[in-house]
Amino acid sequence: MGIPKQENTIKPSRLSPAEQTRLSWATRIASYQEIPVDYQWFFDLHKFSQIKFPFTVITPSFEGFLHRYQEKMVCLFREKLYIVDKTSKSSLLFKLQDISLMEFRKVLLDSRFTFSGIEESGKLISVDLHFNTVTEGLFWEIMRRIRQSFFHERDATEKPNFDELRQESFKFASYSRNCLIPGEKVKDLVWQPELKANRLPNLLPKLIKEWFERIVFPNHLLIITDQELILIRDDEHENRKEKYGAIWQVIPLSKIRSVDQTDQENGLLKLILHLSDGTQIDTLFLPQMKERIEKAIPLII
Repeated sequence: MGIPKQENTIKPSRLSPAEQTRLSWATRIASYQEIPVDYQWFFDLHKFSQIKFPFTVITPSFEGFLHRYQEKMVCLFREKLYIVDKTSKSSLLFKLQDISLMEFRKVLLDSRFTFSGIEESGKLISVDLHFNTVTEGLFWEIMRRIRQSFFHERDATEKPNFDELRQESFKFASYSRNCLIPGEKVKDLVWQPELKANRLPNLLPKLIKEWFERIVFPNHLLIITDQELILIRDDEHENRKEKYGAIWQVIPLSKIRSVDQTDQENGLLKLILHLSDGTQIDTLFLPQMKERIEKAIPLII
């Protein structure tokens, strides 16, 4: 009697493509009745005594997709932000005023929200949350609440139209206007088009040379408001000529300790932001932008 042959076959998923896609969506929890069993311990521990349920979002695990990320729960209660890990049944606690840097990144349907700051333990910790862009509004709302915790009094003024920027890049003008919080005043903005370096002789046809170009730095925009500094840039890893995604970095002005600018060996100008928690943010500009950057620095610090 022979040994039965084992078939190494992968069973097809019972989920439809639409159902598999929904697994990558973040989920809003709007009441105590909707709390999943895996997170019940957290609410039992903290016993939130607030009439209005805390703003709570559960991120997807992305299991079965190209990436594997652990499911987490984000809970905003008053001026505190909790990050709850489903697997370890542990949590991180940040006071909103201790968060120094926020980053929102999206490319097509792949999005992520990252923030860093001093956690309750006193350590500098960065949190990275992944989700399908279909549910990006939930994380823009989290980001808005963190940003507003730093805001002083604001005037109910209309958002600027960025008409001059619109002539350079409609996408960046639109992204800039949409990311501002009502009442936030723009004090200055600096637009820097992308810089590419060609590694082949100029005699070759343009179409061939484009395949071997490398991006020294992508299109990026520096916005200085009366409340914060905003950096918006293309994602240089997006492999398409027309880039639809972007990366937003938002830093409260109160978290910027100092600003430097240095001349690089390759002739470029580097703007360096030193944050209060020790984080450093570097941004490159063409040398002819030096005078423009020098005028912007006093508005930052």
